[in-house]
Amino acid sequence: LLLFTEEPSISQAEKPSSDKRQKFFSSAIHAFGSPLSWELAFHTFESMTTQSLQHDMDSYTALICASSSALQWTWALQLLAETQEKNVKINSLLLNNAMMACYESEQWEASLALF
Repeated sequence: LLLFTEEPSISQAEKPSSDKRQKFFSSAIHAFGSPLSWELAFHTFESMTTQSLQHDMDSYTALICASSSALQWTWALQLLAETQEKNVKINSLLLNNAMMACYESEQWEASLALF
């Protein structure tokens, strides 16, 4: 994650575009999606704001998937609600990951409520 921090020695021409940085962070969040490293996924998600990056559908999808693998269904639902508050476009993959987070945590009623 230190690859994309602000450094005075890097000129604007050499600095990766925000789109590339956005994809990098979303990929890192997804990579940290195991039950043992889900906290790193949350930290990476939060660090996007310090890099002046907006959370987008891909970063939310990756973090909700990490929440699912860690059986953190309430966080998955909070993140889903946050996408609506921030007018982040959602797709079936994001919604499915939220449903799976509930299902994996045996919260089938919450999962069905999203359907």
